[in-house]
Amino acid sequence: MAQLKTAPFVKGLRGRTGNLVFRQTRYGTQLLDREAGRDPKSPAQIAARERMARVGEAWRSLSFEESSAWNAYAEASDKPTTGQLLFSKLSMRILHINPSADLPKLPPSEAFGGDPIEVSASISGSKIVFSANRAHRGGVVSEILIQPLASRHRAAYAEKYRTQAFVSFENRRFELDVRPGCYALAVRTLDSRTGQATSLHELGRVEVIAQAA
Repeated sequence: MAQLKTAPFVKGLRGRTGNLVFRQTRYGTQLLDREAGRDPKSPAQIAARERMARVGEAWRSLSFEESSAWNAYAEASDKPTTGQLLFSKLSMRILHINPSADLPKLPPSEAFGGDPIEVSASISGSKIVFSANRAHRGGVVSEILIQPLASRHRAAYAEKYRTQAFVSFENRRFELDVRPGCYALAVRTLDSRTGQATSLHELGRVEVIAQAA
């Protein structure tokens, strides 16, 4: 987890947004990444900690004018929040897509409407195959998410989807090896330069019978 040093006007920051969880402790505000899993030594958890540490450092390095721009941007958003929370949310997405990316010091200057390509899913043996009718335009990717289900009749919940990959669909196809079972599938479109994203689009559910090789 990462420890955040917050300004007085963002004290009491708590709650969650996407895969990020903010928690208040006697030591200050802690930022956790729910997607990393429970094993503190797993590659996913290590990568998540590295992302959180870099985001925290990037926020602290902003000038007063830059952080003020983020606060104004957050207040004007559809769901008003704090500049630090929105900066962290978008920056974590950017680093999840590209761990070596440069983080923007200023908020996005334009709204992001996505890239309306058509994505469908099918089964091929032990693989879930995601197909698109064309490649994304530059800088845009599809976030592939899945959610294991106990059976095909179980409900799927937006907060339980987990990211599997970010795909530009240059080959118009992405294959994901999974264990046998039922899965709910979803995608959303992201701008890899700003971290902006469309809402989640559910593709339905599939049942994989074959065992991965």
